[in-house]
Amino acid sequence: MVTPAAGVGAVLRRAAGDGAVRPATARDRVAGVQPSWVVRPQAVEQVAAVVQAADARGWSVVPRGGGGGMAGGAAPSRCDLVLDLTGLDRVIEHVPGDLVVAVEAGVTLAALQDRLGPAGRQRLMLDAPPPPRGPAPTLGGLVAAAAAGPRRHRYGTPRDLLLGARFVLADGTVARTGGRVVKNVAGYDLCKLLVGSRGTLAVVVELTLKLHPAPAAAAMVTVERVAAPDLVPLVALVRRSPAVVTAAEALWPERSVLLRVEGPPRVAAGEAALLARAVGGRVLAPEAGERGWSRCLRRPWAGRGAVVAVAVAPGRVGELAACAEALACPAALRIGLGVGLVRTADDPTALDRLRDAVEAMGGCCDPQRVSPIGAERVASRPPAGALRLMAEVRRRFDPHGTLAPGRLAWGGP
Repeated sequence: MVTPAAGVGAVLRRAAGDGAVRPATARDRVAGVQPSWVVRPQAVEQVAAVVQAADARGWSVVPRGGGGGMAGGAAPSRCDLVLDLTGLDRVIEHVPGDLVVAVEAGVTLAALQDRLGPAGRQRLMLDAPPPPRGPAPTLGGLVAAAAAGPRRHRYGTPRDLLLGARFVLADGTVARTGGRVVKNVAGYDLCKLLVGSRGTLAVVVELTLKLHPAPAAAAMVTVERVAAPDLVPLVALVRRSPAVVTAAEALWPERSVLLRVEGPPRVAAGEAALLARAVGGRVLAPEAGERGWSRCLRRPWAGRGAVVAVAVAPGRVGELAACAEALACPAALRIGLGVGLVRTADDPTALDRLRDAVEAMGGCCDPQRVSPIGAERVASRPPAGALRLMAEVRRRFDPHGTLAPGRLAWGGP
């Protein structure tokens, strides 16, 4: 661990500027590990200089966005510096005609949506739970964690919305992948490699993102008292319906399914009516629909305990719901995709039971808000061949293990 000596601070200040460096406090811990320094650069060149200095001296660097993901997940094996990227908060370019926006990694999702709304009625179709306390999630943090909410049903994850990225490698080299157009096939698709890497391969500093027209209205359909075995047939009914469904969420243990359609007011209302008839549900009044949408976003974050992302084959989503019910775990499941979030007690017994049950279905678990010890227990380990490939990719990107060592919960370097 790097001690907060004057010489170390001087090196960091030369790289990032006098006002960008401070000693770390207890609030800066990463999964319980105390760093020595926090550096908050204001420019990409400063990020590169800090990372280069750290790599040359054997210091470990953990990138941080809004900070919501720092309290949980796997503990880093080393953490000398926290690299706070919230100083990179510019919207670089918005091209409404191309439905593309380029931003720095420290821009928050809320700030970007506010910027896009008045400018051209466009939107980035990513959801994030409203934080009960603390800073809002940044776009860089959402990409690093591959986070996606209920709209994933229609629009996908950051892998589907990220067109290009600028990033800093462990030796300080600044590189770029992808482009600023929707159709771009030049070179290797490193964007997909960076999504979900949690800062272990590179420090993402700029993002080029695909936008969609902002819907003028939305309507919600609810189906109550759904039994777990009925979820797969219900998904089939949704897919046969002429309605274009934005989100399909099952909330457990309430046994309710919420379906959302978006579009012009008359179109949304008409499609919601068609969908309700097709699935045997009812259209919610606007106020009730917004309350239901808020529950989809917040569940299961709004409560104590560990939050674990789970994934099974879509045809086994009914078994997943039954598993959550048997374990008394509140859950929000994207039933058309076989993925979702489950909240359980943050103790070894509960986490082991959840992991074993999900893996018995051929699925996997990924800790989202879990203590460091719990993260190691609940995370599903990739096959040995995949682990060797991941380790080799990591070694090529970061041969000295400078960037976020140990932060991948499955035991990666």
